[in-house]
Amino acid sequence: MENFCDSILTCKESAEFEADFFKGDCAKEFLAMKSAAKSAAEIVLGEFGRILKDSPKILVLSGSGHNGGDALGAALEILNRLPSSRIEVFFTDKNRLKPNTQKLCGELFLFKNSVFEVSEISGEYDLVLEGLAGMSLKPPLRKNLGDAIMAANALSAKLKVSIDLPAGMSDEPCGAVFKSDLCIMAGIAKAPLFKPENRGVAGRLRYADLGFSPQFGHKKSVITGRVLKPLLKLRNAFTDKRSYGHLFVFAGSRNYAGAALMNVKAAIRSGAGLVSAFVPENLAPSFAAAEPAAIWIPCPATEDGSLALETFSLFRERAGKETAVLAGSGLSNNPVTLALVSEVLKHTEAKVVLDADAISKSIIAGAKENRTLITPHHGEFLRVAKSVEDDDLLNFSLSNKIAVLLKSELSRIADGENLAFNIAGSPILARAGSGDVLAGIAGGLLARGDLDFTPFEAGCAAAFIAGKVAEKACANCGENAYSSSCAFDFFKEIF
Repeated sequence: MENFCDSILTCKESAEFEADFFKGDCAKEFLAMKSAAKSAAEIVLGEFGRILKDSPKILVLSGSGHNGGDALGAALEILNRLPSSRIEVFFTDKNRLKPNTQKLCGELFLFKNSVFEVSEISGEYDLVLEGLAGMSLKPPLRKNLGDAIMAANALSAKLKVSIDLPAGMSDEPCGAVFKSDLCIMAGIAKAPLFKPENRGVAGRLRYADLGFSPQFGHKKSVITGRVLKPLLKLRNAFTDKRSYGHLFVFAGSRNYAGAALMNVKAAIRSGAGLVSAFVPENLAPSFAAAEPAAIWIPCPATEDGSLALETFSLFRERAGKETAVLAGSGLSNNPVTLALVSEVLKHTEAKVVLDADAISKSIIAGAKENRTLITPHHGEFLRVAKSVEDDDLLNFSLSNKIAVLLKSELSRIADGENLAFNIAGSPILARAGSGDVLAGIAGGLLARGDLDFTPFEAGCAAAFIAGKVAEKACANCGENAYSSSCAFDFFKEIF
């Protein structure tokens, strides 16, 4: 699979990269700024058009550099799409605009009936586009810039967006920082945005892939939309269901019945050819009615409604057909059920995804090296590791020879050599069932022989897909009137 991650660079490295890439070509830089502006507008309107409506009142905060030009260009793109918009522009120093920024300013102010310059930052807005300062910022913060940041933070707005990097944020602390709801990185993923201490002010992160694809050999990188390329190719005309893998799912219990159904629905929608689900026998009939495309295998249950060890004989009858195994979602922590998972892992040569209760030291100890992906949240990971810090995540993955998809508002996928950040997603995922959908996607992708994903690649792709599904759902129905089972309605918008 071709490289689908771009290196996360410091501001200093980013500036050096851009200097080498553009080589002072003003025209080339202008095209990149136009591309960044178009991407920013598409992200803002695509995800948040629902709350901005058709006639948003927009404030553009422009510095004199290219960052200001990106914000001005994004406003121009939005105005072209929403002609009823009213745009107000505040400049920190209009007399010192760089040539490309001046050019975009001129293009925007051609719309004299819609665009107005303001001399102070105040009032209420639907959207604030912030381009006050970019990655070249060095401490100490200039007073006029600091004042502008503080005034902007006090504004009331439905959505505050930073283009590339929130003003005041850099490789080293500069003082006041603009508090954004959304930060759209233009062409390069900037390291300050991924520091834990900056997460509270950076807001949601998005990446506008401008074709730079910086590859610095760093361990840390950001997943880009290129991860979907293998999934967007036409399937071979001379194939059948067996060509796309057979996933075995061990999931569900009396108290967490829906987890198995969520796993299966997600796996089918990720393109797996066959999905067989081993579930407690009392759940199988209703699940078969809810998702008839799967093979539901009624299994003996323990007294508390979990899968009994006798389920192993049903697995052995079918063993060898599976190309991947997914175990853990909603299983409960019944020792008998966990012993079943361990036995299954001993007797399969397939790739494996372990989720939820199956993430334990004893089960991981029996996991196949370089063929296993685990999908814990922080609490589950701390059952088997000492911390959730980047270095500990990498070391855990390396020492156990497994891939880890550590779920969070900024999920990380590690394989010991690489640490990829997934920025796709929305707080809409902060509800029960999201992890079951994610595990199902990962299992379905890992089962597909036509893709031949490694566990790390499957983890990256699954996290990105689940995130994009969440973004589409948010754009369509908001973040409240939603259930994790609604996710399946939006898979078709990704593929």
